[in-house]
Amino acid sequence: MESVNIFAHAARLCSAGVSFAMTSIVQARGSTPRASARMLVEEDGTCIGTIGGGLLESKVVKDALECIKQGTSAVKTYVLTSCSATNESLVPESDSPSDSARLDMDCGGTVDIAIDVVSGRRQLVIIGAGHVGLALAKLADMTGFSVVIVDERPALASKERFPMASAIYSNADLVTAIHQVPEQEGQIVVIATHSEDERALRTMVTRKWAYLGMLGSRRKVKLLLEKLAGEGVPAETLGKVHAPIGLDIGSETPEEIAVSIIAEIMKVISRTTGSSLADLNL
Repeated sequence: MESVNIFAHAARLCSAGVSFAMTSIVQARGSTPRASARMLVEEDGTCIGTIGGGLLESKVVKDALECIKQGTSAVKTYVLTSCSATNESLVPESDSPSDSARLDMDCGGTVDIAIDVVSGRRQLVIIGAGHVGLALAKLADMTGFSVVIVDERPALASKERFPMASAIYSNADLVTAIHQVPEQEGQIVVIATHSEDERALRTMVTRKWAYLGMLGSRRKVKLLLEKLAGEGVPAETLGKVHAPIGLDIGSETPEEIAVSIIAEIMKVISRTTGSSLADLNL
């Protein structure tokens, strides 16, 4: 049952485009907490399943998170030997795929664990199928996002116009179309409509998302956010909305605007500064 739950959860993460690592005991020698087990580790440290708990599991989680960060899988060997017998709590690790660690445990065995990283294709929901939406969809597809299009105009929200889209939702009432989009963990949302920004933002702001941004002038954005605040939307939530959307790179054309938006999204989800590499002390 444990394995079924793990794989079902892994399928949901894949659908949501969230990266994770599947850790599996591939070989156990001597006395170990478990001889065969799997544990899924999400990029935020959440774990599903167990490989035995204790110091071993804590170290595997730490290694899995580093593998997710680097985007590389690995096989690691853990020697479960008491420090009193070896005078070592942890053998320094190498950078090779088969590095090893000695843990202060009384088991006395050795376990090999495979850490398989699955890099998710994050879902980008673009509300608005106009010029900016089209340019953004093309660039998002090129940069590894799963694109979903939402618009009230079927002539624009079509597979012919958006062949890269994994899903298209269109309805004469935009809010109805938005409600057709399933909520997914780690969802990224960009609002770039021709006249429905207020309704779109009011609908999306209360949903779960990893990133929510809206195209618009500073004055328009300010007035809308103040209006939503007056309607009771928490200031903490509104403070996380990226509006006006994008980085300040002097963009004017739809294609340039798309670059600034994708750059900001990548900055947010990677938790990096967005600064010029030349300005960083690397």
